Amino acid sequence: VERLLDEQAQEEPLHYQRLAELLPEVSANTLFASILNHIRHATQQGKASRFFIRRQEYIGLSRWNAASMTPRSIDETTLKMPGDSTSVQEYFERMGSWIREREERGRGLPPTSDSSEMAGEARSSPIELRIGISGRIGHYYAIKVDSELGDGWGAVKVSVVQKLTERVEQVQALFSRSQLDRSEEKLAESFGRDLFETFLAPQDIGRLYTLAHFQASEQKRRLRLILSIADPALAMLSWELLYDTFSPSYLSLRRESSSIIREISRLSRRLPLRVEKAPLRILGLIASPAESESLQIEQEKAVIEEALARLLDEQRAELHWLETGSWDALATAMRNGPWHIFHFIGHGGFDEVRQEGFIMLVDEEGSSVPVRAEELGQLLSDNDLRLAVLNACESATGSGSTPLASTAATLMREGIPAVLAMQHLIKDEAAVEFSREFYEALASGYTIEEAVICARRALTRQAAVSIEWGIPTLYLRALDSQLLAPA
Repeated sequence: VERLLDEQAQEEPLHYQRLAELLPEVSANTLFASILNHIRHATQQGKASRFFIRRQEYIGLSRWNAASMTPRSIDETTLKMPGDSTSVQEYFERMGSWIREREERGRGLPPTSDSSEMAGEARSSPIELRIGISGRIGHYYAIKVDSELGDGWGAVKVSVVQKLTERVEQVQALFSRSQLDRSEEKLAESFGRDLFETFLAPQDIGRLYTLAHFQASEQKRRLRLILSIADPALAMLSWELLYDTFSPSYLSLRRESSSIIREISRLSRRLPLRVEKAPLRILGLIASPAESESLQIEQEKAVIEEALARLLDEQRAELHWLETGSWDALATAMRNGPWHIFHFIGHGGFDEVRQEGFIMLVDEEGSSVPVRAEELGQLLSDNDLRLAVLNACESATGSGSTPLASTAATLMREGIPAVLAMQHLIKDEAAVEFSREFYEALASGYTIEEAVICARRALTRQAAVSIEWGIPTLYLRALDSQLLAPA
C-alpha cells in the first residue's frame, strides 16, 4: 500500500477507490490506515501528499462518526478535492458508502451487530497496543508494538529523543502550577505532540496505531495503550501527556476511546483483579507526621465515603479507616483481611541515596518514619490485595537511573495487580477531587482505567487551566481492569 502511494501518486493523484482496485486483497481497514499514515509521513517530511489533499488543508480528518463514516469537523467553505468540485465532506461520504459495499461482500470492516453473546463480549474488550521501547542500541532506540491487528517495529534516533529529554524539567515544573497561562498550556501540548510523533508515528508503529484507533471507533471499543519502557530516562517522561496529532486531543482524556497504562516488561505473569464475591473491602490508612505539611484528610475521607455510599448501604462494600498511621497498626489491620483496596493518604517520595521509593508513616509520638516500598509491597501482597491507591506525592517517581524503583513499580513487582500513584507533587484540592470522581466511577461499575480517565477529566473542569490531570499514573498486571463483578 505504502509503495503504491509513494510511487504512483507521483504521476497522478490516487483516489481511494482506484487504490483499492489496484490492491483487491487488502482489507478496507488496512488500506484506510495506510493512507492516513502516508499523509502523516508526507507532512513530516515536508512533502505534499498527492492522495486526496495535503494534510495541512484539512481539519480533524480522523474524527470519525462510526455510524455515518464521515468526519465531524471539516471546513467545507475552503477545502476542495484537487481537480474536483466535490467537497471533502462529500468525498468521504462516497468513500464511506464504498467501504460499506465491500463490507456487505465480506471484504471490509467486521459487522457491527452482535451475532452471538460471545461476539458482543469480544467487541467490548479493548484493542490493546503494547508498546515496548528498548534501552539505547547504538544511535537508536528500538520500538516494538504487539497487537491483535499485527506486530511491527520502529526506530528512533537518540539525537531526536535527547531533544525531548532536554525539555523534561521545563515540562515537569508545569505540573505544580494550579493555573497555566496560554503559553504554558501550549508548552505542555507541544511536548505531548512531540512525544506522540517521536514514538507512536514512526514506520509500522504509526500504521498500527492509526488502524487500531479507527477500528476502536468503528467497533465501539476502547484503545488501550500499554507502555513498557526499558530505558530509565525515557521511563521518566510524562507519557500521560501524549497528544494525538492526527485526532487532536490528549489520549489520557478520551474516556470513550483510549487509556494509557504502564507495565513492567519482565513481569509477564498476569494476576487476578476482579472481586467476584461481595463485599469489596477497602482499607484506608492516614499518616500525617507532625512535622510535615498538613493534608485535607477529613475532606478526602468524606468524599470517598460519599462516593461509596450506595455500595456501603447495600453491603456490597466495607470501608475501614486507620487513624493511627503506624506500621504496627497497618500490619495488625492487614492480618484481619482480606482487603481488596488499600488507599493511602499521606506523604511519599524517592530516596536518591538508596535508589528506592518510600511512604511516610508515623511513630507513637507522631513523628515521621519512612517505610521502604519493598517492605510495604511485601505486607500488602500477602493479603490478596487487588488495588493500591497511593494518594501521596511522588509515589510513582523513580530516578533517571532506576525508574522501576518507585513505590508504585515496587508494589507491582511484589505482586499487586493494579497500582494508582502520583508521579509529581499534587495539590490537596486536586487530590481530593480526583479521589471523589475515581471512587464514584468505580462504584458505578466502571473499570479502573475508565475510572482514572473520569477522574482526570474532572480535574479539567476546574476553573483554572492546569495539567494536574496528568500526575496520576496507572500500573496494571491484570488481563482487564474490571474490579467489581456485576451486581
